[in-house]
Formats: sequence, C-alpha cells, structure tokens
Amino acid sequence: MRDGWAIRHKALPDGRRQVVNFVLPGDIIGMYCTLFESADHSVTTLTQVEVASFPPERIGEMFRSFPRLAAALAWSGAREEAILAERLLSLGRRTALERTAHLLVELLRRLSIVNMVTDGHFVLPVTQEILADALGLSIVHINRTLRRLRDSGLIEVNGQRITVNDVRQLASVGQFDELYLHLIRAPRRLERTFSGVGA
Repeated sequence: MRDGWAIRHKALPDGRRQVVNFVLPGDIIGMYCTLFESADHSVTTLTQVEVASFPPERIGEMFRSFPRLAAALAWSGAREEAILAERLLSLGRRTALERTAHLLVELLRRLSIVNMVTDGHFVLPVTQEILADALGLSIVHINRTLRRLRDSGLIEVNGQRITVNDVRQLASVGQFDELYLHLIRAPRRLERTFSGVGA
C-alpha cells in the first residue's frame, strides 16, 4: 500500500464481520495469500488508495534470487503476526475502554512512522460501525466508549479527525506496549544476516 487506508476482514455467512486489521501506507497486502489456492480474508478500501502490485509467480523467484529481500518480507510477515496476536489479546481480555484506547494509540504510532500524524492529530477515515467490527463491540458500545475517552480529556473527535491530548495516559488506559509493533528496526541478528555478516 503506497497511499490510503483499507481493512482486512472476515465475515460470517449472515454478514457479521470482524475487521482483522487496518492496512496503512507501507503495509503489504496479501503477500502470503498467494501461497494458497484462495485468499483467507477480504480487503476493502476505506479511501482512495495507491498500490504497487506484483504478480504472484514472482514470489518464488524472489525467494530464490533475492534472499535478503525475502528475509525482509518474512520479517514483515512476522510483525503482522505480532499485531494480530495483540489484537486477539484485546478482543479476548481487554475491556471495551482498554481495547479502544489501545487501538487508537496503535494507529497513532503506526501513522507517525509514515508521517501522517501532526501534533497528536490524525485522520481516522472509519465509521463507528467499522470501529465496532474491529473491536468486537456494538455501535452503541463504541459510541459510549469514545464519549468516555472524550469526557476524560484524553482525545478529541472532530468528524474523522482525532486528536490525542495525552498519549502516555491513553497508552496507560489501553495497557499499550509498542514493542510488538517493532517500529524502530529489525533485530540486530537479522540486520547482520541482511548485511551478509555471520551471526
């Protein structure tokens, strides 16, 4: 994804949907779906997007001919798995307030890496229905939870514009630890592998 927002999601036969993750600029979409006969989830754009596509048959060639790039993409896949594990923890164990706070801080941190945050402000081009589907809550519950965060002064909501007034306190509410995002760099042993230096 070069620009724009999308969601990865799965749905039950009756139409109930779970948003698995948000796809932001810099994320890879469907990399590992190409290893199966059919995709195991759907992707829906939320805004206009710009993507860089590549033919699935090039993946095998990439692993054969460009092992450093293949290792980097494998690391990216492992990072995605870590994000999904954190999402599962939120859905299974965090309260509505905690999981909402956690998601907002996660999006803030991920967007800051791609220069889409200014002074705590970012655009969240999602409906409350999508937020509810991402957090496993009803629309009424997500509305009430956002109101609690606003009333506490932690965030401001103006249409699709979110302002996080106190990142540290919001992270505390959500029990957020950004280590799972691996935002800074790949592990040193992987960096040594990339550079051709023995471990």
